Amino acid sequence: MTTDEQTSGAGENVSLALLGRDRAPFIPMAFRDDGQMIDRAADPKRWRDIVNADTVIVTQWDGGADIPPDDDGVATCSCSMPTTVRQMLDALDVRPGQRVLEIGTGTGYTSALLRDRVGPTGHVVSVEVDKALADGARENLAAVGVDVQVVTGDGLDGCEDGGPYDRVFVTCGIRTVPTAWLAQTVTGGRIVMPWGTRFTPWHDVLLPLVKADDGSASGQFGEGLSYMKARSQRNTWPVFPEGWLTAGARAELDVPASTLDIGTTGFRPLVVGFALPDVVTTVLDDEDGEKTRYLYRAGAAGESCAAVTYKDKAPTRTCAYGPDDLASEFVAAVEWFRDHGRPEAEGFGLTVTPDGQRVWFGSPTGPTQPRA
Repeated sequence: MTTDEQTSGAGENVSLALLGRDRAPFIPMAFRDDGQMIDRAADPKRWRDIVNADTVIVTQWDGGADIPPDDDGVATCSCSMPTTVRQMLDALDVRPGQRVLEIGTGTGYTSALLRDRVGPTGHVVSVEVDKALADGARENLAAVGVDVQVVTGDGLDGCEDGGPYDRVFVTCGIRTVPTAWLAQTVTGGRIVMPWGTRFTPWHDVLLPLVKADDGSASGQFGEGLSYMKARSQRNTWPVFPEGWLTAGARAELDVPASTLDIGTTGFRPLVVGFALPDVVTTVLDDEDGEKTRYLYRAGAAGESCAAVTYKDKAPTRTCAYGPDDLASEFVAAVEWFRDHGRPEAEGFGLTVTPDGQRVWFGSPTGPTQPRA
């Protein structure tokens, strides 16, 4: 235990115990926790207690250095829970002497952990899109004597040196896996990331991909995670076309509300969302218990949107507008989910090729949801 920990009276340091390195040098002197400002100078014990705990610490808000005084700010960088970082590092299976590319430097803490694991003969390059974060990470790493090459740039393009890398470690949520990562990873190499869909923007899964001889990469989904999305892949709620509810095709379906009410959190909407590429959604309910799920997709052929309205002991009503019948797609996905025993995310996986990505069920040669 360090002098700082002893004088603070803090309990077990989870980051040190689980990951072998204290995250304190990478945490700002002041941050906000549950709406309260935690200042190391004013309350060193409280500051250290939180840093030692197995919790997320937001280290940047709104893409800038200022800490908002309330909960209105958007978190744009954090130091993740040590248990989550451990899960991802275990999936990465990094070895001494390897070359590792990190996407999203953040505070520099995971960069240091990667450097610890590759040892003196290995090499770590970390790419950070935010210049202020990249500069701060370089300072943090230098202060603790860790040699990591931090590059300011868009990590979705890979790294300018072209690799190749034995491992790619991604610290932001991804919806579409960049083909640049495939090109810069050696055959047999691993790419580990939080992956999810636009359908459930705050619920991702751990995805370890292994690159095959043919240049593709596949992997089965692991445990649920919640990571800030890559900045260019964040959700933005769309403006629906004017008059779409009047112009849309209407129908009544013999599908009960109990089937369609999959909620907005947990594994059910996550799995259903696998079948609805690029669809964003929200659910509104009224005082009488009637719920309406709104869906939207901006595709190459134009905008598609739908409303699916359901209530116990009442017919389900749908309205679909645009080139894609999103109401039917949603109902088909939910029925597939029900008919296949309501499988959890671990039953699915992803294959990425230079031409795109595909979610599969059971194995890489298995069907694409919701095909029965």
